[in-house]
Amino acid sequence: METAWESEIAAFLAHLSDVQKKTLDVLARKGRLLAAADTAGLAALEGDLGGRVARLPGHLDRALQRAQRVAVQPDRDGWSAVSR
Repeated sequence: METAWESEIAAFLAHLSDVQKKTLDVLARKGRLLAAADTAGLAALEGDLGGRVARLPGHLDRALQRAQRVAVQPDRDGWSAVSR
């Protein structure tokens, strides 16, 4: 049976994976445009993805905050976070 803490870890990992995918997608697209010296494409990328790019640090911040909450959950529930 899955505990609330395990569910929270699973949700956190899914969120982190999504943030990483979005970040890598933007970086890969930008890398292809830079390699091709496509200045028009870079300008369009900034226009098209400007909002997405600007939101990435916020997504990463929320992922970090969530990781910190998940990390203290075992202690709140009386479980040791360290295996012995």
